[in-house]
Amino acid sequence: ILSAIKQRRTIELFHQAFTLAEPTRRTVNPYGLKEFKGRWYLLAYDTGKEEMRVFGLDRVSSLNMLPQVFVYKEKYNISNYFKNSFGIVRDSIMPERIVLSVDVLYGKYLETRPVHHSQRLVEVNEEECHIELFLSPTYDFIQELLSMFERVRVLKPQHLKEELLRIHRLCIENLG
Repeated sequence: ILSAIKQRRTIELFHQAFTLAEPTRRTVNPYGLKEFKGRWYLLAYDTGKEEMRVFGLDRVSSLNMLPQVFVYKEKYNISNYFKNSFGIVRDSIMPERIVLSVDVLYGKYLETRPVHHSQRLVEVNEEECHIELFLSPTYDFIQELLSMFERVRVLKPQHLKEELLRIHRLCIENLG
């Protein structure tokens, strides 16, 4: 894959999406690799779908570098491509200002291990820290917030607070 990226060579691969019963054959122009939570992903232009896609390498069953050389449609920079994403999900959700409140102890932890590169501390008092982020509140970011359990409160935006409340209510129903 790295050779194909460097040489701008097209790749044919078979990828098994979690949502499909069988792997699909894809012809892609590879742009870069990204690691997220212990898994590696390929950012590539899917020539069949005519769009940039992200492929989990753990779900690639076969891969062949083809002889054809491709020309970049656009110069994709991995850092810029995922700039407003928490992980590898890049939905059409617009990035926005998110303000979280965490207890002081957890605030110290987040200071040494930021959730996102946009994270900044906006207020600290004896009981809590307010942290501001600018990103798209996608599924993987919501999962990260849920992993913080009782240590985090969403102050803004309201729709994100409501989504977390909906998920918590569903969790309670599933317990009963």
